[in-house]
Amino acid sequence: MAKAIAQFTITDINDVNIQLDEPVSKILNMLWLDTSSVPNILKRWNGSEWEIISDPDKVSNEALNDVINAVSAIGNAVEGKAPLGELEALQAEYEARVAQEEANKAATEAALTSMESRKLGIIQYLADNAAVWNFINTSVTMTEEGIFIGNKLTEMGLLMQDDRISFMDKGTEVAYISNKTMQITHGIFVESAIIGKHKQETIPGTDISVFTYVG
Repeated sequence: MAKAIAQFTITDINDVNIQLDEPVSKILNMLWLDTSSVPNILKRWNGSEWEIISDPDKVSNEALNDVINAVSAIGNAVEGKAPLGELEALQAEYEARVAQEEANKAATEAALTSMESRKLGIIQYLADNAAVWNFINTSVTMTEEGIFIGNKLTEMGLLMQDDRISFMDKGTEVAYISNKTMQITHGIFVESAIIGKHKQETIPGTDISVFTYVG
């Protein structure tokens, strides 16, 4: 009676060692797909030697369960990944946000041009003196060094100088913009963060975070 010959093709299963030479580190019931012969031979370490289990007549239930569990783990990992539709929605949202930012930037530049072209109504030459506007808690101080807008209660403020905009908190600079660079001492990104050409964000309603190339 002819016996059946089985050839195993196993891809990306972490519990099975697929290689030409036998694994150096062995543990009980470790699986090794020996690729030194054709068809490949599936073996299991029984504690003292490699037991051939490629023959269907010798395949144990425990070995089969090991393979089934490994395949199931891969399936669960795939199901846990973000669906393609959600990733495409995130990409579309990002592109719309970039387009809006470009429009806002153009509008700001146009407003600045309009301000600079207006006729002068009030001119005050202060030389090295300071101009101070005091409100209830907020004050605006203007000097040759720059303009400072602060609040006495929160001790927070904004200092605008010739080549630097500083964000102050209790007398300490916590962030600044200078030479086309923004530096922040501490930051929390609630929904998403874009670094260069990559974006990291969490899919709404899930605990899945994605890191995508947005060009």
